[in-house]
Amino acid sequence: MNPASRLLTNLPTDATTAERLSALRQNIFAALEDGTLTVAELEALREARVALGVSAAQARTLRAEIYHAALLRVQQDDQLTSRELETLNQILLFFNTLKDES
Repeated sequence: MNPASRLLTNLPTDATTAERLSALRQNIFAALEDGTLTVAELEALREARVALGVSAAQARTLRAEIYHAALLRVQQDDQLTSRELETLNQILLFFNTLKDES
């Protein structure tokens, strides 16, 4: 399945910043549902962020929340696998490389 096909990218034009951030948050959690974050999902999330009208700075406000939720999930079995570590690194990569469109 195309990762972008399951992401919310359309909101009413009068949607608030909080609503736009909530939609981005939902998209990130949807992408993380299987415990991984692929390159295709990262690209789809970047495109969804722009389509939702969320700036890079606004998106970064979600960084700690998303990372914390992912960390809690991987700690459930008291082991950190290389795949889980890679996913955590991908989350940081997503947020740390966001740029606003010129």
